[in-house]
Amino acid sequence: MGMAASQARYLQLSARMSNCEYEGQQINQQRTILANESANLFNQMLVMQVPVVPSSNDFTTVQYTFSDGSNDQVLDNYYQIGTPDSDYNYVVTHSYTVERYTGSMKHLSDPQVQFSSTADLLTPEAYATVQEAIYRSYAQYESELAEYNKMQDDAEALLSDVEEKQVGLLNQIGKTTETNLSYDPIGGTYTVTDNAGGQYQLTETASNADIESLIKAGVMSEGDTYYSYQDASGKTNYLSLTDMEKYVNGAATSLTGYSIDMSDPDTLQAVNDYDIALQTYNDALDAAQNYFDNEVTNAYNNYQTLLNTYNNSTHPTYIGNCELTEIPVGTMTEDQRTELQQVIYDLAQEGIESNLASCFDANGNYSGGVFAFEMYGQTYYTTYDDLYESYKSVDTSSDSNNGIDRQLSLPYYSATYVDTKVETTEKALLETDSSGRFVSIRLENDSVKYTLNAETITDEAAYTDAMNQYYYDTAQYQKVIADINAKTSIIQQQDRTLELRLEQLDTERNALNTEMEAVQKVLSDNIERTYKTFGD
Repeated sequence: MGMAASQARYLQLSARMSNCEYEGQQINQQRTILANESANLFNQMLVMQVPVVPSSNDFTTVQYTFSDGSNDQVLDNYYQIGTPDSDYNYVVTHSYTVERYTGSMKHLSDPQVQFSSTADLLTPEAYATVQEAIYRSYAQYESELAEYNKMQDDAEALLSDVEEKQVGLLNQIGKTTETNLSYDPIGGTYTVTDNAGGQYQLTETASNADIESLIKAGVMSEGDTYYSYQDASGKTNYLSLTDMEKYVNGAATSLTGYSIDMSDPDTLQAVNDYDIALQTYNDALDAAQNYFDNEVTNAYNNYQTLLNTYNNSTHPTYIGNCELTEIPVGTMTEDQRTELQQVIYDLAQEGIESNLASCFDANGNYSGGVFAFEMYGQTYYTTYDDLYESYKSVDTSSDSNNGIDRQLSLPYYSATYVDTKVETTEKALLETDSSGRFVSIRLENDSVKYTLNAETITDEAAYTDAMNQYYYDTAQYQKVIADINAKTSIIQQQDRTLELRLEQLDTERNALNTEMEAVQKVLSDNIERTYKTFGD
């Protein structure tokens, strides 16, 4: 090899050696970074807290209960008075649970409100005007009906006067107890024996003034068959065929004959008083019936006409698959009114506005606009305004679904019994036993001393929540550990790859170093040989 060639080769080897050393430095730097990352992951794992299974003892407490005769009370909290006295030594909070009728308003997403037609759809303002007219007509009908009922009541009140006058007339009626009555079927005649021992053959008698007066007195019936006889004193006694047949057939054990003296002034006055009272009573009944046939019937017909006209207009029909049923004015039941009034009251207490309140007047009378529907077996209510707002919330001109889908949520209302906790905080006298447990309580607002029952209870709901949190934390912990292990495995694989490359570089460097020494020796030999040549 010549001098120039050796020098060029040496330079090449030096350059490759420099590259190997540079790449080795870069690999060592990368391995240092990987080592730091691995250390960080290890440190992260060291500071992690292993989830601990919750103990049920942490959720178990001693609870004191007592019954005050009306409710089962729970002693929720108590603390000792700083300066107790002979009457009270603690301030306690006790509670009981009751079912309280509570109204609520919910919102139905995607209600899919549908109307019977899109034509002539009444705006809420136009609907309110129609309902107001119907309400006024119904109110007029109710007013007329109330007046009729008053007239009826006033007429019925006159009946007591009729009955009183009838008693007065009855006092003018003579009575005789018949001791025997026989019937001759051949001759078709009746023979009566009166209480004086006289026997008389009865004669069928046509209705006359005497019999009419006996009917007014209530001792005989209109349309019966009447018999009479004249006794030894010349007095005419009247008997009813119905009473006679009951006696003959054994259905009655006594038989009475009646007489009346129409020539007696007191009797005439009693009959006259009864006639006047009866006429007054009948006139009042006739007036009431006449009022019903005219005023009440006209008011009702007017109400029905308006209602039928409205019923033929466009109506909301469905919420999704739930059929809507409108509650017309005058048809709301007391249960429905009570439920909706409860909703209005409870919403007002919470400061929540709703369209439901506008469906009733200031006195709580229903004025129209409520619709009922059933969902999941329970009845709910909504209003025309709510239905209209949801239905019109979709721009049907640019929406191919005709406004059925993507409507605004629909408010709807109901009232149900909800468990409500009733709490009271007051002073109390608590007494303990030898173990320090409370055994009795006397409240500030109650003179009775109640026995306290101590029982160990576990808050199952809180314990379940804690277990769920433990399961969640465990899953999170295991995921983080798995992530750390996965990252560590990747780092280790990268480090092994770099280590292998470093070993390859070291082998290459040793080879280069050996070859460089050989080339350097050749150069040295060439230089020495050259100097010797020129030195000679």
